[in-house]
Amino acid sequence: MLLILANELNFSAANESMGHSAVAAQRQASIYDLQRLLLDAETGQRGYLLTGDTTYLQPYTNAVAQIEESLTNLRALVVSDVRLMSEFALLSRVISRKLAEMELTIQLRESGAETEAWQAVLSTGLGWKYMDAVRTAPDVLLESAAKDMAQQTIKVFHSLRASRLSYLVWALLALLALGLYLRGSSKLHEVSQKRASDLQLEKSKLEGLVALRTADLERWPAT
Repeated sequence: MLLILANELNFSAANESMGHSAVAAQRQASIYDLQRLLLDAETGQRGYLLTGDTTYLQPYTNAVAQIEESLTNLRALVVSDVRLMSEFALLSRVISRKLAEMELTIQLRESGAETEAWQAVLSTGLGWKYMDAVRTAPDVLLESAAKDMAQQTIKVFHSLRASRLSYLVWALLALLALGLYLRGSSKLHEVSQKRASDLQLEKSKLEGLVALRTADLERWPAT
């Protein structure tokens, strides 16, 4: 019963660790997804600014629509950790600034403003600065996710090893119990054989005694 309980606890611990590892992997995937979406948006922005072709706005529009959803998903994954929420807030601010910079240049291009207007915004270097920050701001979040996954993997390994040891202990105890049973059976068999031998000896003695008495009686003369 104790071994069954131990195995259940080990399974529960392993299952919980795998759940935490999955959450960490989701955090990591969400950050990479945000970086990819921002790159797609910037590519669309630059294509439109350089050519004026509105087809370049399609990847920009699609990416911007998904960025908010990705931020919401990432926030839900870190909301329980104060330190990670602080890092998320920093990343969210940088992304908002980058989105605002791209939106401004596109609006200037759409309004028919002089080329110098949107070029002036680009020449400030803010867009490059914000994009670079998007690449570096999540470092703590990514490191935390990688660390959590490594730790949870170790916990799963320990739980599985403990479960394996439990089965090994169970097997050894079963073998010990079998050995004791066989030893007891052997002893019982020996006692049984000795008892049978003693009974047979007693029977032989009794039969011998009866035979002697019978012979004695036969030697007495009849009266």
